[in-house]
Formats: sequence, C-alpha cells, structure tokens
Amino acid sequence: MTPPGGSDGEPVSEEDLTAAGDRAFEFVKAAATGDAETACSLAMDPTTGSGMSGSNLESWVAGFEESAEEAGTEFDPSVADALDRSMVETSDNGDGTVAVSFMGEDAGISMVQGEDGKWYVDSAGLI
Repeated sequence: MTPPGGSDGEPVSEEDLTAAGDRAFEFVKAAATGDAETACSLAMDPTTGSGMSGSNLESWVAGFEESAEEAGTEFDPSVADALDRSMVETSDNGDGTVAVSFMGEDAGISMVQGEDGKWYVDSAGLI
C-alpha cells in the first residue's frame, strides 16, 4: 500500500486514480446537495490520517453549513441528480496526490490517500 500522500514517490496507479475519482465524485455530489456530514467525512483529517470523524467532523460540518449560509447558497437536489461520474477526471500530481478536474476544469481540490488506503479530499486545500 502507498503511504498517505504517496510519499514513497511512486506513480499513482490507474486503479488508485479511479478510486480517487470515485471518492471525489461522492464529495462533489454530497456538497451539491448540501449533505455537509457526508462531504466532510470524505475530507482527510490530518490528525488521524483518515476521514473526518468525531468532534473534528462536527466542526467541519458547522463550518460548511456556516459558509453556505454566508454565501447564500441554496442547494437544489436536481443539480446533484444531473451530476455524473464521467464528469470527474483525475491525474497524478507526481507527488502521490491526485488532481481533480470537473468537466475539464480544475476543481480546485486534490485527493490524498489515507492510512486506511482510501482516498480523501485534501483538507489542507479546503481551509
């Protein structure tokens, strides 16, 4: 297994690129529907090396909801229904992380591999 963040310098495999893309799609779909708990649980908790949970998850959910409220974001489930996995593309950043693009545009998020082998949104890039 590749260490978190692929710190062994090995290229990210096609299998891992697909897995990271699947998780990125889950994150985007959850965020689009306003499902803060699911979206935040798919972000890397740097203190544990896996997804957000416990009090850290609660803090992130509160921040997500507050940011959405401040921005006046109204979540429309029909938008999420229009999302398709094929809209998410991934590429190896060369440092063990995975860049995510959405419909050909940089999504502004990177994926990192957790200690549990699963891929998570790099929370450092979301703060």
